[in-house]
Amino acid sequence: TYTITGNTNPGCGVSIDAGNHIDIRPEPKWFGVSEVTIQVAYGGLTDTDVFTVRVNNINDPPSAPVVAIEPNEPGITDALVCRVTEPSTDADGDVIIYIYQWFSSLNGVVFTGPHWSARTEALNATLDPSYTSGGQYWKCLVTPFDGVLEGGASDATVRVRNDSTISASLDKAS
Repeated sequence: TYTITGNTNPGCGVSIDAGNHIDIRPEPKWFGVSEVTIQVAYGGLTDTDVFTVRVNNINDPPSAPVVAIEPNEPGITDALVCRVTEPSTDADGDVIIYIYQWFSSLNGVVFTGPHWSARTEALNATLDPSYTSGGQYWKCLVTPFDGVLEGGASDATVRVRNDSTISASLDKAS
């Protein structure tokens, strides 16, 4: 007869099946080390042995965030704020860092860059209006990073308006 007489971390999922085989099926998301003691008994004889189960962590990437750019109809003097409106989640509970990258385009189809980027835990990043010109399209690409893996990226695009330079004044009629 085979019996497990010790297991320092039962989450490792060690068991003995009907055929007296050792099965190892760790619980979902379990990783770590466990010392397992097995005892064998045959007639009046017994013996024990200890073995180690080691399961390395398998990191899951964070989910893609949802992003938006504010204001949604910027003028040439407006800073563009790329905002994470729905944050990423990480199944491993890792801290998420967002990689913000800004790309520009003259036609809204072919983008160049990145012209500016930032890595931060903050849920927003701002592009100064000194980077933009009227008529340009700007795309903010946001990629979540958990310190090991990048998750799916999301982006948002706006077009910078050409602000009018026309001014008018009224003279008081005499």
